[in-house]
Amino acid sequence: MTAVTRRTVLKRISAGAISAAAIVRSRGASAALPPLPNLPASEALLLRPGDSQFAQYERAFNARTQLTPQLRAMCKNARAVGVMIDWCRSDNIPFAVRCGGHSYEGLSQSASVVIDTRLINSITVDATTKTATVGAGACLGQLYQAIAPRGPGTP
Repeated sequence: MTAVTRRTVLKRISAGAISAAAIVRSRGASAALPPLPNLPASEALLLRPGDSQFAQYERAFNARTQLTPQLRAMCKNARAVGVMIDWCRSDNIPFAVRCGGHSYEGLSQSASVVIDTRLINSITVDATTKTATVGAGACLGQLYQAIAPRGPGTP
């Protein structure tokens, strides 16, 4: 059995990081998207590069892994998320789902379609049962601010 040295560990970590970056960059899209699903603005904003609101939602946690998608679907409810996933799957379109934005590796990025749940970010805290109902797009900071005044904590 060979001894594990610091150098061996660092080599393996580096190889993993390079592989992860290659996977993220390979999620590219070159073909034009088919006609978009029919979703009203009350359920989703379907944003393309150049749209006035597109840049507002572009920022990734890790700028090194940031990709610019052909379409960013800013979903406002679960039905819109389902419609977008069905549309991507039925048309064989690569996609990623972005929630609160905590993917340091950039796995919530895609050069094709990003189904973004940041607008589904409501947090309801029940002080009696000490439970919280948290939307898919809520960030941890929002959760901490919502529960701190009420006493319960989260690990």
